[in-house]
Amino acid sequence: MSAVTTSELKPTPCGELACQKDSYLKRLTTTVVSCEPRAEIPEAKSSGKKKKGGAASPTSTSSGDSKPLGGGGPLLNVVLGDTVLFPEGGGQPCDKGYLTVKAAAALPPSTTAAAVAAAAVITMTTTTTTRFECTKVENVNGVAVHVIQLPKGALDVGLAPGDQVEVVVDWPRRWDHMAQHSAQHLVTALALRLSTCGAGDTGAGSKVGIETLSWNLGEAASSSFLELDTPNFSDEQRKELEAIANDAVVEGFSVLPSWHSVEDVNSGAVDGLRKSSKALPESVTGPVRVLSMLKSPTNRLDTNTCCGTHVANTAHLQAVKLLKVEKVKKGSNNKPSCKTPSFKFLSQVHFVAGQRVLNMLGNSFAREQALTQKLSAGPNEVLARVDDLALKAKAAEKSVQALSLELVALLADSLLAQQPLGGSGAVKALTCHRPFGSTDNPSEFGKALATELDQRQALTLQQGRVLLLTIATAAPTTGGGGGGGEEAAAAVAAAGEVSEGFFLVAGPPELVAVAGPAVADALSGRGGGKGDRFQGKCSTLSESSRENALHAAQAAMTAASSNRK
Repeated sequence: MSAVTTSELKPTPCGELACQKDSYLKRLTTTVVSCEPRAEIPEAKSSGKKKKGGAASPTSTSSGDSKPLGGGGPLLNVVLGDTVLFPEGGGQPCDKGYLTVKAAAALPPSTTAAAVAAAAVITMTTTTTTRFECTKVENVNGVAVHVIQLPKGALDVGLAPGDQVEVVVDWPRRWDHMAQHSAQHLVTALALRLSTCGAGDTGAGSKVGIETLSWNLGEAASSSFLELDTPNFSDEQRKELEAIANDAVVEGFSVLPSWHSVEDVNSGAVDGLRKSSKALPESVTGPVRVLSMLKSPTNRLDTNTCCGTHVANTAHLQAVKLLKVEKVKKGSNNKPSCKTPSFKFLSQVHFVAGQRVLNMLGNSFAREQALTQKLSAGPNEVLARVDDLALKAKAAEKSVQALSLELVALLADSLLAQQPLGGSGAVKALTCHRPFGSTDNPSEFGKALATELDQRQALTLQQGRVLLLTIATAAPTTGGGGGGGEEAAAAVAAAGEVSEGFFLVAGPPELVAVAGPAVADALSGRGGGKGDRFQGKCSTLSESSRENALHAAQAAMTAASSNRK
């Protein structure tokens, strides 16, 4: 614990943080200014099982090694004297990382002076390091607040004002964010210099550039995008913008931060400041961080206010790829910041930069290799082969539909040839079962069969007849290997093969209303319907359960017929 008093501790304001002065700084030793419980408590993810054991405690290791404490416990708001973890801002997500606290092993109170002297050497190698994971960094009224999660049940926080800690950034994540953010600045600046605008803006061939209204930094495995204030950003313009962006990458413009007063920024007194820079809100008191891309004072690409982390040189971007352009409707959050052409639609330009370009290229090549092997076609033949397969699949689908209609007609003939259950005056039920794989749309198949029987006037109240259709929708099993004793084994043996299934009861509404629920109960399924249809799903479709369903439907309809008399 430091001897400094809490009143002497002051945090560095956002805008002047170590990470904003040097974005390549990966770790920093600093002081805890405050450490307070956070109001929100995360919901623990449950696996449905209760774990044994008591409360967790912070984990520490000796000899300077550190291990994460884990999570699931209370959250802390920790303010540091300075930090290398960037709080969210400027369209850039916050950094993640961890804090480490080192402490020497304590000696018993009765230790002699000689033992203390001897222990001074020992404690150099028995220093313990506790690591606190930082899941979020927020800008709260100009102060960077680190959200730290403790283990579930932890009581001893281990952090107090005045403690010395080392804060370490998740560098791969930070480096990726730096590359995407700097690429956005570069593309935005160059879009203002495009030699032409899209047709329908101010006319083809005009020298007016295009303003960026907003942007979004996507997750590591996806692309980011910026939104240009034009409804028609052509593919030719995309290619031109990509080319000049990569020219700037090769040329290597320095990316330098500087700090200025609010008055100078708002009045445009900062040399080269982009005209589209928005006026600063009254809550900003300065100094204001400004980012410039330049080779020299006379060779400047861009100067704009920004609080985010960036590469030191455009050459560090390696490459910028503009992937696609989408026309989207403009919302209230992307209005132009200055007097430029404004439209109901804008152009969303998706891009990747830095390592994401290499990752995307590698993933695309791997997918191409897999496709060429599966399709037995060269890279340039894949699209033609896919088009050919799509045509064949469409033709096959039409053939299947035609055959299904023929099958429905044949099934109707077969069903009408069935003998009614019981005597000549008994209520009849036409039963049909289809095995797994016979149709990929049980509901449509059932509808077609019921319609065919309706057209033949085979399901009328005068006849007192309904259709009972069952279709297996999963591969059948015998239920083996699950244990359950002799009774369960006997039940499986009696049921035979069991599968998930679909069932349909169709016919006169008066009969369907009683037969449908009876079938659902007999199959231990769930379903519903109205009028002349009742359908549902079950998980225990077997030969015996189908017989039970038939008898249940028959009994329900017989009872209903007797009541009507």
